[in-house]
Amino acid sequence: MLMNKAPAPSSSTKEEPQEKKNGLAKDECCFKTEDSDGDDSSSIFVRGINTCLAREDIKSALRKHFESGGCQVSRVFVPIECQTGVPLGYAFVDVDDMEKALQLGGGWMGGRMFLVMMAQYQKESISFPNFDGCQDCGDYLFERRQKRFLARP
Repeated sequence: MLMNKAPAPSSSTKEEPQEKKNGLAKDECCFKTEDSDGDDSSSIFVRGINTCLAREDIKSALRKHFESGGCQVSRVFVPIECQTGVPLGYAFVDVDDMEKALQLGGGWMGGRMFLVMMAQYQKESISFPNFDGCQDCGDYLFERRQKRFLARP
């Protein structure tokens, strides 16, 4: 019995790269988004996020979670590993009412439970553990630390 190979796809059909299909953007700097620069002293920190989810899906789910509890969300920052686009497993969310957000607490996303706490007491609000980033990340973090240092009273 002979088995025929499936016909090869024609070259006229353009397919999206696998990274884009999965929601991953390879070689994208973690900090090259407008929501990366926030004031973590007034942010909510979310830990335990499923790293298999796409960055935009996480942002959308967190926004929906906090808005369902009556909070106005002004920023959601999901740090990623620059080389792979994979989320680091936590996020920073700015809301209008931190007490309400903390009372709302965590929830479930992508089959994992996430926890909610104040960002200013977390080591990730200063630096990201086990994160090397890219050259742009280093430049950005240096500028951010310098700006925050100069803005101190």
